[in-house]
Amino acid sequence: MQKKYIYRTAKIILLAAMLITVLFVLQNILRHKSIYKLDETPETEMWQEFYGLEKNSLDVVFFGNSHVYNGINPAVLYEETGLKSFDMSSSNQDLFVSYHLFKEMLKTQSPSVVVLDTYALHLNLTPKEESMRSTYYKMAFDDMKLSSNKIEAVREWKKEKDDIDIVERLFPIFEYHSRWEELNDADFSKDALRSVNLGYAYSFKTCEGKEFKGYDLYDEPMEPDYKYRAQLDKIIKLANENNIELVLVLLPDMTIESGTAAATGQIADENGLMFLDYNEASRLNVLNIVPEKEMRDVHHMNAFGAVKLTKALAKDLTDLGVVSSGSNAYFDKKLSYHNKVMLNREVSTIEDYGTYVDTVLNNEYIVFVSAKEEAFEGLTDSDKDALMRGFTGLDLSDCWGRSFVGVSGPEKYFLNKDDHLCRSDGRASYTILNTEKIDLSSTLKDGTGFELESIGYFAGAESEDGFNAEIKVAGRDLAENENGLNFVIYDPLTKEVIDWCVFISSVEDKPIYRSFYLDR
Repeated sequence: MQKKYIYRTAKIILLAAMLITVLFVLQNILRHKSIYKLDETPETEMWQEFYGLEKNSLDVVFFGNSHVYNGINPAVLYEETGLKSFDMSSSNQDLFVSYHLFKEMLKTQSPSVVVLDTYALHLNLTPKEESMRSTYYKMAFDDMKLSSNKIEAVREWKKEKDDIDIVERLFPIFEYHSRWEELNDADFSKDALRSVNLGYAYSFKTCEGKEFKGYDLYDEPMEPDYKYRAQLDKIIKLANENNIELVLVLLPDMTIESGTAAATGQIADENGLMFLDYNEASRLNVLNIVPEKEMRDVHHMNAFGAVKLTKALAKDLTDLGVVSSGSNAYFDKKLSYHNKVMLNREVSTIEDYGTYVDTVLNNEYIVFVSAKEEAFEGLTDSDKDALMRGFTGLDLSDCWGRSFVGVSGPEKYFLNKDDHLCRSDGRASYTILNTEKIDLSSTLKDGTGFELESIGYFAGAESEDGFNAEIKVAGRDLAENENGLNFVIYDPLTKEVIDWCVFISSVEDKPIYRSFYLDR
Protein backbone atom coordinates (compact mmCIF):
# COMPACT_ATOMS: atom_id res chain seq x y z
CA MET A 1 0.00 0.00 0.00
CA GLN A 2 2.80 2.42 0.92
CA LYS A 3 4.65 1.76 -2.36
CA LYS A 4 1.45 2.31 -4.31
CA TYR A 5 0.91 5.63 -2.50
CA ILE A 6 4.49 6.76 -3.20
CA TYR A 7 4.14 5.78 -6.87
CA ARG A 8 0.87 7.68 -7.21
CA THR A 9 2.31 10.76 -5.48
CA ALA A 10 5.39 10.72 -7.71
CA LYS A 11 3.17 10.42 -10.77
CA ILE A 12 1.08 13.42 -9.68
CA ILE A 13 4.24 15.47 -8.98
CA LEU A 14 5.70 14.56 -12.38
CA LEU A 15 2.46 15.45 -14.16
CA ALA A 16 2.24 18.75 -12.30
CA ALA A 17 5.85 19.56 -13.22
CA MET A 18 5.14 18.79 -16.88
CA LEU A 19 2.03 21.00 -16.86
CA ILE A 20 3.92 23.86 -15.22
CA THR A 21 6.72 23.52 -17.79
CA VAL A 22 4.21 23.64 -20.66
CA LEU A 23 2.50 26.62 -19.02
CA PHE A 24 5.72 28.59 -18.83
CA VAL A 25 6.75 27.68 -22.39
CA LEU A 26 3.38 28.83 -23.73
CA GLN A 27 3.54 31.93 -21.55
CA ASN A 28 6.93 32.89 -23.00
CA ILE A 29 5.45 32.61 -26.49
CA LEU A 30 2.05 34.22 -25.94
CA ARG A 31 2.76 37.11 -23.55
CA HIS A 32 3.14 40.56 -25.05
CA LYS A 33 6.78 41.49 -25.61
CA SER A 34 8.19 44.99 -25.33
CA ILE A 35 10.80 45.17 -28.10
CA TYR A 36 12.48 48.43 -28.97
CA LYS A 37 12.90 47.66 -32.66
CA LEU A 38 9.15 47.05 -32.95
CA ASP A 39 7.43 49.45 -30.54
CA GLU A 40 10.23 51.51 -28.93
CA THR A 41 9.94 49.94 -25.50
CA PRO A 42 12.91 47.75 -24.44
CA GLU A 43 11.71 45.88 -21.34
CA THR A 44 11.69 42.33 -22.75
CA GLU A 45 15.19 42.71 -24.15
CA MET A 46 16.41 44.40 -20.99
CA TRP A 47 15.25 41.57 -18.73
CA GLN A 48 16.48 38.87 -21.08
CA GLU A 49 19.97 40.33 -21.12
CA PHE A 50 20.02 41.16 -17.41
CA TYR A 51 19.21 37.60 -16.37
CA GLY A 52 22.01 36.38 -18.65
CA LEU A 53 24.69 38.49 -16.96
CA GLU A 54 27.45 36.82 -14.98
CA LYS A 55 26.77 37.07 -11.26
CA ASN A 56 28.28 40.15 -9.56
CA SER A 57 29.73 41.42 -12.84
CA LEU A 58 28.42 44.99 -12.65
CA ASP A 59 30.14 48.03 -11.15
CA VAL A 60 27.29 50.48 -11.82
CA VAL A 61 23.56 50.07 -12.42
CA PHE A 62 21.24 52.78 -13.80
CA PHE A 63 17.54 53.09 -12.99
CA GLY A 64 14.98 55.42 -14.54
CA ASN A 65 12.72 55.86 -17.51
CA SER A 66 13.34 56.45 -21.22
CA HIS A 67 15.70 59.31 -20.34
CA VAL A 68 18.06 56.54 -19.20
CA TYR A 69 17.64 53.91 -21.91
CA ASN A 70 18.00 56.59 -24.60
CA GLY A 71 20.58 58.71 -22.78
CA ILE A 72 23.15 56.57 -20.94
CA ASN A 73 25.09 54.07 -23.04
CA PRO A 74 26.92 51.49 -20.87
CA ALA A 75 29.18 50.49 -23.79
CA VAL A 76 30.52 54.06 -23.96
CA LEU A 77 31.01 54.13 -20.18
CA TYR A 78 32.98 50.88 -20.44
CA GLU A 79 35.10 52.29 -23.27
CA GLU A 80 35.84 55.49 -21.29
CA THR A 81 36.44 54.04 -17.81
CA GLY A 82 36.33 50.24 -17.87
CA LEU A 83 33.25 50.41 -15.62
CA LYS A 84 30.80 47.61 -16.32
CA SER A 85 27.25 48.93 -16.13
CA PHE A 86 23.69 48.18 -17.15
CA ASP A 87 20.51 50.21 -17.79
CA MET A 88 17.65 48.71 -15.74
CA SER A 89 15.33 51.34 -17.14
CA SER A 90 11.82 51.02 -18.48
CA SER A 91 9.22 53.20 -20.16
CA ASN A 92 7.82 55.83 -17.78
CA GLN A 93 9.50 54.06 -14.86
CA ASP A 94 8.40 55.70 -11.63
CA LEU A 95 10.10 55.31 -8.25
CA PHE A 96 7.82 52.43 -7.22
CA VAL A 97 9.09 50.44 -10.20
CA SER A 98 12.69 51.59 -9.62
CA TYR A 99 12.53 50.29 -6.05
CA HIS A 100 11.36 46.81 -7.02
CA LEU A 101 13.79 46.58 -9.94
CA PHE A 102 16.54 47.61 -7.52
CA LYS A 103 15.53 44.72 -5.23
CA GLU A 104 15.51 42.29 -8.15
CA MET A 105 18.96 43.47 -9.23
CA LEU A 106 20.40 42.80 -5.76
CA LYS A 107 19.65 39.07 -6.09
CA THR A 108 22.47 38.62 -8.60
CA GLN A 109 24.51 41.85 -8.64
CA SER A 110 26.46 43.88 -6.06
CA PRO A 111 27.45 47.13 -7.77
CA SER A 112 29.38 49.79 -5.89
CA VAL A 113 27.20 52.55 -7.38
CA VAL A 114 23.56 52.93 -8.38
CA VAL A 115 22.60 55.94 -10.48
CA LEU A 116 18.93 56.94 -10.21
CA ASP A 117 17.19 59.36 -12.56
CA THR A 118 14.82 61.40 -10.37
CA TYR A 119 12.61 62.76 -13.15
CA ALA A 120 9.84 60.61 -11.62
CA LEU A 121 9.97 62.58 -8.35
CA HIS A 122 7.60 65.16 -9.90
CA LEU A 123 5.53 63.30 -12.46
CA ASN A 124 2.33 65.39 -12.19
CA LEU A 125 0.51 62.96 -14.46
CA THR A 126 -2.54 64.02 -16.43
CA PRO A 127 -5.64 61.80 -16.04
CA LYS A 128 -4.84 60.18 -19.40
CA GLU A 129 -1.22 59.51 -18.36
CA GLU A 130 -2.40 58.16 -15.01
CA SER A 131 -4.70 55.75 -16.81
CA MET A 132 -1.66 54.45 -18.72
CA ARG A 133 0.31 53.69 -15.55
CA SER A 134 -0.86 50.08 -15.43
CA THR A 135 0.34 49.56 -19.01
CA TYR A 136 3.82 50.75 -18.08
CA TYR A 137 3.80 48.60 -14.94
CA LYS A 138 2.92 45.57 -17.05
CA MET A 139 5.83 46.28 -19.38
CA ALA A 140 8.19 46.64 -16.41
CA PHE A 141 7.08 43.58 -14.44
CA ASP A 142 5.75 41.00 -16.93
CA ASP A 143 9.23 39.84 -17.93
CA MET A 144 10.54 39.76 -14.34
CA LYS A 145 11.06 36.24 -13.05
CA LEU A 146 8.44 34.91 -10.67
CA SER A 147 9.70 35.52 -7.13
CA SER A 148 8.69 36.87 -3.74
CA ASN A 149 9.81 40.31 -4.93
CA LYS A 150 7.50 40.17 -7.96
CA ILE A 151 4.63 38.98 -5.77
CA GLU A 152 5.28 41.87 -3.38
CA ALA A 153 5.38 44.39 -6.25
CA VAL A 154 2.10 43.14 -7.75
CA ARG A 155 0.33 43.08 -4.37
CA GLU A 156 1.41 46.66 -3.63
CA TRP A 157 0.35 47.66 -7.13
CA LYS A 158 -3.12 46.20 -6.53
CA LYS A 159 -3.54 48.36 -3.41
CA GLU A 160 -3.60 51.41 -5.70
CA LYS A 161 -5.30 49.78 -8.70
CA ASP A 162 -8.02 47.44 -7.48
CA ASP A 163 -8.80 46.24 -11.02
CA ILE A 164 -5.38 44.57 -11.28
CA ASP A 165 -5.66 40.78 -11.42
CA ILE A 166 -2.80 39.35 -9.34
CA VAL A 167 -2.93 35.93 -11.06
CA GLU A 168 -2.72 37.52 -14.54
CA ARG A 169 0.24 39.65 -13.52
CA LEU A 170 2.14 36.72 -12.02
CA PHE A 171 1.15 34.43 -14.91
CA PRO A 172 0.62 36.72 -17.97
CA ILE A 173 -0.54 33.76 -20.07
CA PHE A 174 -3.98 34.18 -18.53
CA GLU A 175 -4.23 37.66 -20.05
CA TYR A 176 -2.59 36.88 -23.38
CA HIS A 177 -3.93 33.36 -23.99
CA SER A 178 -5.85 34.54 -27.08
CA ARG A 179 -2.91 36.32 -28.69
CA TRP A 180 -2.26 33.61 -31.32
CA GLU A 181 -3.12 35.80 -34.31
CA GLU A 182 -0.65 38.52 -33.25
CA LEU A 183 2.40 36.26 -32.97
CA ASN A 184 5.53 37.25 -34.92
CA ASP A 185 9.21 36.24 -35.20
CA ALA A 186 10.05 37.94 -31.90
CA ASP A 187 7.77 35.52 -30.05
CA PHE A 188 9.81 32.51 -31.19
CA SER A 189 13.37 33.71 -31.85
CA LYS A 190 15.82 35.33 -29.48
CA ASP A 191 17.59 36.72 -32.55
CA ALA A 192 14.73 39.21 -32.93
CA LEU A 193 15.65 40.68 -29.53
CA ARG A 194 18.83 42.44 -30.58
CA SER A 195 18.01 46.15 -30.65
CA VAL A 196 19.02 46.82 -27.02
CA ASN A 197 22.62 46.69 -25.77
CA LEU A 198 23.23 46.43 -22.00
CA GLY A 199 19.76 47.91 -21.53
CA TYR A 200 20.53 50.85 -23.82
CA ALA A 201 18.21 51.47 -26.80
CA TYR A 202 19.68 53.17 -29.86
CA SER A 203 17.65 55.95 -31.45
CA PHE A 204 18.69 58.04 -34.44
CA LYS A 205 15.63 60.23 -34.58
CA THR A 206 16.31 63.95 -34.48
CA CYS A 207 14.60 66.88 -32.83
CA GLU A 208 13.20 69.90 -34.64
CA GLY A 209 15.43 72.96 -34.32
CA LYS A 210 15.26 74.05 -30.68
CA GLU A 211 17.40 76.07 -28.32
CA PHE A 212 18.43 74.31 -25.12
CA LYS A 213 19.92 76.67 -22.55
CA GLY A 214 19.08 75.00 -19.25
CA TYR A 215 18.87 77.13 -16.12
CA ASP A 216 21.46 79.24 -14.31
CA LEU A 217 19.64 79.50 -10.98
CA TYR A 218 17.28 77.17 -9.15
CA ASP A 219 13.77 78.30 -8.28
CA GLU A 220 12.17 77.53 -4.93
CA PRO A 221 12.07 73.71 -4.48
CA MET A 222 8.83 72.12 -5.65
CA GLU A 223 7.33 69.79 -3.08
CA PRO A 224 7.19 66.24 -4.52
CA ASP A 225 4.15 64.05 -4.12
CA TYR A 226 4.41 62.24 -0.79
CA LYS A 227 4.13 58.83 -2.52
CA TYR A 228 7.12 59.53 -4.76
CA ARG A 229 9.12 60.92 -1.86
CA ALA A 230 8.31 57.84 0.22
CA GLN A 231 9.52 55.56 -2.60
CA LEU A 232 12.74 57.55 -2.93
CA ASP A 233 13.34 57.18 0.82
CA LYS A 234 12.93 53.40 0.43
CA ILE A 235 15.48 53.39 -2.39
CA ILE A 236 17.94 55.43 -0.30
CA LYS A 237 17.49 53.00 2.60
CA LEU A 238 17.99 49.99 0.30
CA ALA A 239 21.22 51.46 -1.05
CA ASN A 240 22.54 52.18 2.44
CA GLU A 241 21.69 48.67 3.67
CA ASN A 242 23.73 47.20 0.82
CA ASN A 243 26.70 49.61 1.05
CA ILE A 244 25.93 51.02 -2.38
CA GLU A 245 26.67 54.63 -3.22
CA LEU A 246 23.50 56.20 -4.61
CA VAL A 247 23.89 59.02 -7.13
CA LEU A 248 20.85 61.08 -8.11
CA VAL A 249 20.70 62.54 -11.61
CA LEU A 250 18.48 64.59 -13.86
CA LEU A 251 19.26 63.91 -17.50
CA PRO A 252 18.84 66.53 -20.24
CA ASP A 253 15.21 67.44 -20.87
CA MET A 254 14.06 70.77 -22.26
CA THR A 255 10.85 70.67 -20.20
CA ILE A 256 12.29 70.17 -16.69
CA GLU A 257 11.66 73.06 -14.29
CA SER A 258 14.44 74.27 -12.05
CA GLY A 259 12.19 73.92 -9.00
CA THR A 260 12.13 70.17 -9.65
CA ALA A 261 15.91 70.08 -9.70
CA ALA A 262 16.07 72.19 -6.54
CA ALA A 263 13.89 69.67 -4.71
CA THR A 264 16.12 66.78 -5.79
CA GLY A 265 19.22 68.71 -4.73
CA GLN A 266 17.67 69.38 -1.33
CA ILE A 267 16.93 65.67 -0.80
CA ALA A 268 20.47 64.80 -1.91
CA ASP A 269 21.95 67.26 0.60
CA GLU A 270 19.76 65.92 3.42
CA ASN A 271 21.02 62.38 2.75
CA GLY A 272 24.63 63.11 1.85
CA LEU A 273 24.16 62.01 -1.78
CA MET A 274 25.76 63.27 -4.97
CA PHE A 275 23.35 65.02 -7.33
CA LEU A 276 24.24 65.54 -10.99
CA ASP A 277 21.89 67.85 -12.88
CA TYR A 278 22.70 67.90 -16.58
CA ASN A 279 20.10 70.61 -17.22
CA GLU A 280 22.03 73.08 -15.09
CA ALA A 281 23.62 75.65 -17.41
CA SER A 282 27.28 75.05 -16.52
CA ARG A 283 27.00 71.27 -17.08
CA LEU A 284 24.86 71.77 -20.17
CA ASN A 285 27.44 74.14 -21.66
CA VAL A 286 30.15 71.52 -21.22
CA LEU A 287 27.97 68.95 -22.99
CA ASN A 288 27.39 71.41 -25.86
CA ILE A 289 24.30 69.55 -27.05
CA VAL A 290 23.02 70.40 -30.52
CA PRO A 291 19.33 69.44 -30.25
CA GLU A 292 18.63 69.01 -33.97
CA LYS A 293 21.54 66.54 -34.21
CA GLU A 294 21.84 64.97 -30.76
CA MET A 295 18.30 64.82 -29.30
CA ARG A 296 15.49 62.58 -30.54
CA ASP A 297 12.89 65.00 -29.10
CA VAL A 298 12.62 67.64 -26.37
CA HIS A 299 12.87 64.96 -23.66
CA HIS A 300 15.51 62.48 -24.86
CA MET A 301 19.00 62.12 -26.27
CA ASN A 302 19.53 60.21 -29.50
CA ALA A 303 22.51 57.88 -29.97
CA PHE A 304 24.92 60.71 -30.77
CA GLY A 305 23.79 62.80 -27.80
CA ALA A 306 24.01 59.71 -25.57
CA VAL A 307 27.71 59.37 -26.41
CA LYS A 308 28.31 62.96 -25.25
CA LEU A 309 26.19 62.56 -22.13
CA THR A 310 27.76 59.23 -21.15
CA LYS A 311 31.27 60.62 -21.55
CA ALA A 312 30.37 63.49 -19.21
CA LEU A 313 28.88 61.04 -16.73
CA ALA A 314 32.01 58.88 -17.01
CA LYS A 315 34.14 61.84 -15.92
CA ASP A 316 31.79 62.64 -13.03
CA LEU A 317 31.83 59.03 -11.79
CA THR A 318 35.62 58.94 -12.07
CA ASP A 319 35.85 62.16 -10.05
CA LEU A 320 33.60 60.48 -7.49
CA GLY A 321 36.22 57.74 -7.15
CA VAL A 322 34.28 54.90 -8.78
CA VAL A 323 36.80 52.27 -9.90
CA SER A 324 36.40 49.50 -12.45
CA SER A 325 36.69 45.89 -11.30
CA GLY A 326 38.57 45.01 -14.50
CA SER A 327 37.99 44.25 -18.17
CA ASN A 328 35.52 41.61 -19.26
CA ALA A 329 35.17 39.64 -22.50
CA TYR A 330 31.38 39.99 -22.47
CA PHE A 331 31.63 43.78 -22.24
CA ASP A 332 34.34 43.82 -24.90
CA LYS A 333 31.81 42.13 -27.18
CA LYS A 334 29.14 44.66 -26.23
CA LEU A 335 31.52 47.51 -27.05
CA SER A 336 32.15 45.94 -30.47
CA TYR A 337 28.39 45.76 -31.00
CA HIS A 338 28.10 49.46 -30.12
CA ASN A 339 30.85 50.43 -32.54
CA LYS A 340 29.16 48.43 -35.29
CA VAL A 341 25.75 50.06 -34.67
CA MET A 342 27.31 53.53 -34.90
CA LEU A 343 29.25 52.56 -38.05
CA ASN A 344 26.04 51.18 -39.57
CA ARG A 345 24.44 54.56 -39.15
CA GLU A 346 27.45 56.23 -40.74
CA VAL A 347 27.31 53.88 -43.76
CA SER A 348 23.70 54.85 -44.45
CA THR A 349 24.73 58.51 -44.80
CA ILE A 350 27.84 58.20 -47.04
CA GLU A 351 27.34 59.70 -50.51
CA ASP A 352 30.83 59.50 -52.04
CA TYR A 353 31.45 56.38 -54.16
CA GLY A 354 35.08 55.78 -53.14
CA THR A 355 34.42 56.32 -49.43
CA TYR A 356 31.38 54.07 -49.57
CA VAL A 357 33.11 51.17 -51.34
CA ASP A 358 36.13 51.32 -49.02
CA THR A 359 33.93 51.45 -45.92
CA VAL A 360 31.60 48.56 -46.75
CA LEU A 361 34.32 46.29 -48.14
CA ASN A 362 36.78 46.86 -45.29
CA ASN A 363 34.37 46.05 -42.47
CA GLU A 364 32.48 42.92 -41.47
CA TYR A 365 29.54 43.38 -43.82
CA ILE A 366 28.02 41.18 -46.49
CA VAL A 367 28.06 43.40 -49.58
CA PHE A 368 25.68 42.62 -52.45
CA VAL A 369 26.16 44.37 -55.82
CA SER A 370 24.16 44.16 -59.02
CA ALA A 371 24.91 46.11 -62.21
CA LYS A 372 22.21 47.50 -64.48
CA GLU A 373 22.58 48.75 -68.04
CA GLU A 374 25.78 50.86 -68.57
CA ALA A 375 26.91 50.46 -64.93
CA PHE A 376 30.66 50.73 -65.64
CA GLU A 377 30.58 53.66 -68.11
CA GLY A 378 31.57 56.36 -65.61
CA LEU A 379 34.08 54.37 -63.51
CA THR A 380 37.73 55.42 -63.52
CA ASP A 381 40.54 52.90 -63.15
CA SER A 382 40.77 53.94 -59.50
CA ASP A 383 37.03 53.29 -59.04
CA LYS A 384 37.41 49.84 -60.58
CA ASP A 385 40.42 49.04 -58.39
CA ALA A 386 38.41 49.88 -55.26
CA LEU A 387 35.74 47.38 -56.27
CA MET A 388 38.20 44.66 -57.33
CA ARG A 389 40.00 44.82 -53.97
CA GLY A 390 36.82 43.61 -52.29
CA PHE A 391 35.98 40.93 -54.85
CA THR A 392 38.88 38.53 -55.24
CA GLY A 393 39.37 37.33 -58.81
CA LEU A 394 37.27 40.10 -60.36
CA ASP A 395 38.80 41.60 -63.51
CA LEU A 396 37.16 44.82 -64.72
CA SER A 397 39.65 45.59 -67.50
CA ASP A 398 36.90 44.85 -70.05
CA CYS A 399 33.59 45.48 -68.33
CA TRP A 400 31.59 48.01 -70.33
CA GLY A 401 28.03 46.92 -70.90
CA ARG A 402 28.52 43.70 -68.93
CA SER A 403 26.09 42.22 -66.47
CA PHE A 404 27.62 41.81 -63.02
CA VAL A 405 26.68 40.41 -59.64
CA GLY A 406 28.97 40.25 -56.62
CA VAL A 407 28.68 39.10 -53.02
CA SER A 408 31.55 39.80 -50.63
CA GLY A 409 32.02 39.36 -46.89
CA PRO A 410 33.93 37.56 -44.14
CA GLU A 411 34.29 33.88 -45.06
CA LYS A 412 32.96 32.73 -41.67
CA TYR A 413 29.45 33.91 -42.59
CA PHE A 414 29.17 31.92 -45.82
CA LEU A 415 27.55 28.51 -45.94
CA ASN A 416 28.07 27.33 -49.51
CA LYS A 417 31.65 27.22 -50.77
CA ASP A 418 31.11 26.39 -54.43
CA ASP A 419 33.21 27.20 -57.49
CA HIS A 420 32.25 30.86 -57.43
CA LEU A 421 33.73 31.37 -53.97
CA CYS A 422 37.18 32.94 -53.84
CA ARG A 423 39.05 33.50 -50.58
CA SER A 424 41.53 36.15 -49.58
CA ASP A 425 42.52 37.43 -46.11
CA GLY A 426 39.54 35.76 -44.46
CA ARG A 427 37.13 37.38 -46.90
CA ALA A 428 35.06 35.48 -49.43
CA SER A 429 33.36 36.61 -52.61
CA TYR A 430 31.08 35.37 -55.35
CA THR A 431 31.48 37.24 -58.65
CA ILE A 432 29.99 36.76 -62.11
CA LEU A 433 30.75 39.15 -65.00
CA ASN A 434 29.58 38.45 -68.57
CA THR A 435 27.47 39.71 -71.45
CA GLU A 436 24.40 37.64 -70.60
CA LYS A 437 21.70 37.89 -67.98
CA ILE A 438 23.02 36.70 -64.60
CA ASP A 439 21.13 34.98 -61.78
CA LEU A 440 22.80 33.98 -58.51
CA SER A 441 21.22 32.60 -55.34
CA SER A 442 22.59 31.09 -52.15
CA THR A 443 22.28 31.17 -48.36
CA LEU A 444 24.41 32.64 -45.59
CA LYS A 445 25.40 30.56 -42.59
CA ASP A 446 22.79 32.33 -40.41
CA GLY A 447 20.05 31.10 -42.75
CA THR A 448 19.55 34.35 -44.63
CA GLY A 449 18.85 33.62 -48.27
CA PHE A 450 19.83 35.93 -51.12
CA GLU A 451 19.03 36.16 -54.84
CA LEU A 452 20.69 38.49 -57.33
CA GLU A 453 19.89 39.30 -60.93
CA SER A 454 21.77 41.58 -63.32
CA ILE A 455 20.91 42.57 -66.88
CA GLY A 456 23.57 44.84 -68.30
CA TYR A 457 23.59 46.76 -71.57
CA PHE A 458 24.50 43.85 -73.89
CA ALA A 459 22.04 41.43 -72.28
CA GLY A 460 19.24 43.98 -72.06
CA ALA A 461 19.59 45.29 -75.58
CA GLU A 462 18.79 41.85 -76.95
CA SER A 463 16.15 40.88 -74.40
CA GLU A 464 12.44 41.60 -74.18
CA ASP A 465 12.91 41.97 -70.42
CA GLY A 466 15.06 45.09 -70.81
CA PHE A 467 17.60 46.09 -68.18
CA ASN A 468 17.32 45.03 -64.55
CA ALA A 469 19.09 44.88 -61.18
CA GLU A 470 17.61 42.76 -58.43
CA ILE A 471 18.97 42.04 -54.94
CA LYS A 472 16.71 40.00 -52.68
CA VAL A 473 17.79 39.46 -49.08
CA ALA A 474 15.54 37.28 -46.91
CA GLY A 475 12.91 37.52 -49.63
CA ARG A 476 12.88 41.33 -49.91
CA ASP A 477 13.97 42.95 -53.18
CA LEU A 478 15.96 45.97 -52.01
CA ALA A 479 17.81 46.99 -55.17
CA GLU A 480 17.03 50.54 -56.30
CA ASN A 481 17.06 49.10 -59.86
CA GLU A 482 18.63 52.19 -61.41
CA ASN A 483 21.24 52.46 -64.18
CA GLY A 484 24.46 51.84 -62.25
CA LEU A 485 25.92 49.77 -59.43
CA ASN A 486 23.15 48.79 -57.00
CA PHE A 487 24.31 47.98 -53.44
CA VAL A 488 22.65 46.26 -50.50
CA ILE A 489 24.60 46.01 -47.22
CA TYR A 490 23.80 43.33 -44.62
CA ASP A 491 25.31 43.30 -41.14
CA PRO A 492 25.60 39.67 -39.94
CA LEU A 493 26.33 40.82 -36.38
CA THR A 494 23.07 42.73 -35.92
CA LYS A 495 21.33 40.58 -38.57
CA GLU A 496 19.92 43.62 -40.31
CA VAL A 497 20.12 45.20 -43.73
CA ILE A 498 21.68 48.54 -42.85
CA ASP A 499 21.64 50.27 -46.24
CA TRP A 500 20.64 50.01 -49.87
CA CYS A 501 21.51 52.49 -52.59
CA VAL A 502 22.68 52.88 -56.18
CA PHE A 503 25.58 54.85 -57.57
CA ILE A 504 24.64 56.11 -61.03
CA SER A 505 28.00 54.91 -62.29
CA SER A 506 27.01 55.35 -65.90
CA VAL A 507 28.13 59.00 -65.54
CA GLU A 508 31.43 60.43 -64.37
CA ASP A 509 30.40 62.04 -61.07
CA LYS A 510 28.55 58.86 -59.93
CA PRO A 511 25.68 60.50 -57.99
CA ILE A 512 23.97 58.37 -55.36
CA TYR A 513 20.28 57.58 -55.03
CA ARG A 514 19.06 56.13 -51.76
CA SER A 515 15.46 55.48 -50.72
CA PHE A 516 16.66 53.95 -47.46
CA TYR A 517 16.39 56.04 -44.28
CA LEU A 518 17.14 54.75 -40.81
CA ASP A 519 14.95 56.73 -38.43
CA ARG A 520 14.57 54.88 -35.17
